[in-house]
Order: sequence, then C-alpha cells, then structure tokens
Amino acid sequence: MPKGKKGTKVEKVKIEYWKAADETGSPQEFAKQLVPKYHSHLATAKICYLFRTKARTRGPKVILGTASRMNSRLQALADYDFIIEIGYDEWKELNATQKQALLDHELCHCGGEENEHTGEMKWRILPHDLEEFRDIVKRYGFWRSDIKEFVDSVPAKPSAVKPVNVSSEKNQPPPPDGIENVEDILQTQ
Repeated sequence: MPKGKKGTKVEKVKIEYWKAADETGSPQEFAKQLVPKYHSHLATAKICYLFRTKARTRGPKVILGTASRMNSRLQALADYDFIIEIGYDEWKELNATQKQALLDHELCHCGGEENEHTGEMKWRILPHDLEEFRDIVKRYGFWRSDIKEFVDSVPAKPSAVKPVNVSSEKNQPPPPDGIENVEDILQTQ
C-alpha cells in the first residue's frame, strides 16, 4: 500500500469511468446551449462527456473537470475530437449555475481552426488566460473560492447568464459494472 505523509498508509481508490447519459441535467444538455452562444467554433466538434467516480486533485486543489483532445490512437477506437471528463462526486453537489460554469470553462479549453485549403478543422486544447478564463469570470463572477486572484477582474455586475432550463435535476446513474478506463468505454460503443 502506498505511503502518505509521515509514513501513513494511503488507500488507493479505484476510479471508474462512464459516458454521461444525454438526459436532463447532463453535461450535454448544458453544452447544447453553451456551444451556439459562446463556442460556435465547436459546432462540428464531436465531444465525449465522461464521468469519473472521483474528481482529480492537483496538490490540495480539486479538479472538477478536464478537457483533452483525442489523440490518433483513441480516435481509432472512437470518433471524437475532445473528451471532457468530470468528477461525478463533485458534479452531483453543484447547482445548475455551477454546472453550467464548469461546462463553459471546459469548452473554453476546446479550440479549433479551419484549414483554409481543405476546410477541415484542426482541433487543439487552449490554456487558461490566467488560472481561469476571463469570459467565465465575466459571466459568473467569483463562482469558486480558489479563484481569489480573479477578484480584481470581476465587474460590479457579471452579465446576467441564467442557467439552462433544467426541469428536474436528475443525477447521472452510477457507473456501469466492468468499465474501468477510457479504452473500456470506447470499446462499449
């Protein structure tokens, strides 16, 4: 068993992944409204929304979600341009506005440029403007406690962005048995 600080034993948690169902309160539902409004360059992007049982951490920080571009190896298994991965343990605790802000943030990482000769999109992952996107701060204000360094850029009144119309906030179902990693998910399609 791995050892933590000062020799204490740390139990390793098994992380499971599953595709988020496209239903009320899902990441897809938020993205369907965010993409045309703020991320029109992603209109043709194929995005896979994955939940993982527990959010990642980086030091003391909890990482609610991550966006990554599909590499050629994974694209051979599934036809996606990006994966947006969300810690389900944290997602189910967020309100609709926080879920929308999280999805908007992750979509800000997904960039693309059209090749003027072929018309094909070349996708890429964009870094943070600072440690957050300025647009997210403008839209949602101080939505997380660890964005303290952004306080000075928050306008007196963030623009009035209303969360998507979520008629009933259903939590996503627990992960299916036997799915342990991204490759397993892609093989179940």
